[in-house]
Amino acid sequence: MLTYEFMKEVVVCTAFIFIIIAGAGGWTYWICELVSFIRRKVKNRKAEKQAGKE
Repeated sequence: MLTYEFMKEVVVCTAFIFIIIAGAGGWTYWICELVSFIRRKVKNRKAEKQAGKE
């Protein structure tokens, strides 16, 4: 069972899975950063409007 061809396929499949996970992790990171940036901008704009009304 542990032949060269089998181990080569295991290594290739593992590398492929790691690449997919790293890509998904990168997309998740950037999406979270974008959402937090937008929330900060909205919060600051609301604070500026409140300060202008007073």
